[in-house]
Amino acid sequence: MKETKCPHCGAFLKFEPGTTSLMCPYCSSEFPIQVEKTPIRELDYVETISHLEEKGDLEEISTVKCSGCGAQITFQPHVSADVCPYCANSLIDKERISKKALKPTYLLPFAAKAKETNDLFKQWISGLWFAPNSLKSLAQKDHAVTGIYAPYWTFDTNTLTYYEGERGDYYYEPATYTTTRNGRTVTETVMVQKIIWTPAQGSVQLQFDDILVSGSNSLPREYVQLLEPWDLQNLISYDDRFLSGFISETYQIGPTDGFESARARMEPDIGAAIRMDIGGDVQQVLSANTSYSNVTLKHVLLPVWISSYRYSNKLYRFMVNARTGEVHGERPWSRIKITLFVLGTFLAAYAFSL
Repeated sequence: MKETKCPHCGAFLKFEPGTTSLMCPYCSSEFPIQVEKTPIRELDYVETISHLEEKGDLEEISTVKCSGCGAQITFQPHVSADVCPYCANSLIDKERISKKALKPTYLLPFAAKAKETNDLFKQWISGLWFAPNSLKSLAQKDHAVTGIYAPYWTFDTNTLTYYEGERGDYYYEPATYTTTRNGRTVTETVMVQKIIWTPAQGSVQLQFDDILVSGSNSLPREYVQLLEPWDLQNLISYDDRFLSGFISETYQIGPTDGFESARARMEPDIGAAIRMDIGGDVQQVLSANTSYSNVTLKHVLLPVWISSYRYSNKLYRFMVNARTGEVHGERPWSRIKITLFVLGTFLAAYAFSL
């Protein structure tokens, strides 16, 4: 990544979130980045994998691999030491490694500023249920945040799934039983629900667009997915000037493993389509065989603000979608509050049953 110096004072320029400009942090000079809106172009999946195997059409990237969490971080050229934004482990320039990787084709620039991120964190902390009371004091403090461009893959594909299963339809039969009511024996008839099963088989076709998969293992996947959705319709062509002043991470999960994760994300939709095609009141899917065609991908960078806070001598990480302001992360729980809530719920249910 090359950096640009301010022609007025010589300082390194930084991208200003929420704009399309580079800003000088010292003399406040502003330099617009010309952004051209170009049609999004997808890469053919099979061709891309072939190039990876041939080691062709790849970019030489210099990164520092974190010994704590495994993240592969790209330093700014003038930086010789830094701290891993994911686990706060020390990173030093002498541990740089070079690797060949696919160059990102698109990115979403940072929109939320660091100050706005702290405000969002305070709101998030204040709204946590079952949090220790003393945790609320953290909402009054500012926390150092790091802006990082995280690697992602997007996949498009058409699927064709052949399935076998069973369709269940409800029907009702009368059932007679005898009971005692007010000291008298009475006979009553009720309608009992039953199911008749019939074999079912067929096929369903679906089209998937921009199935998003993180290319990083540095953060728990459940938190990363909670940052969605992203406004991918606003992707712009990759320009490393937007990375000025920020950290970027090189993907650890390549396109092949990424597509396997994408397939897992498609399965619930395919299953729902099968059950709808079977029809009836209930369904059983006994087997399903899915083929994928016209698979395409994009390698994109998405902006995330990352920080951490310490509570009771334990480090908790949180992250903010720098486009939407969505906040998620690790948090402590109050065992006392949870115990009192469970006890209160049990007592209320007991009192209601009396």
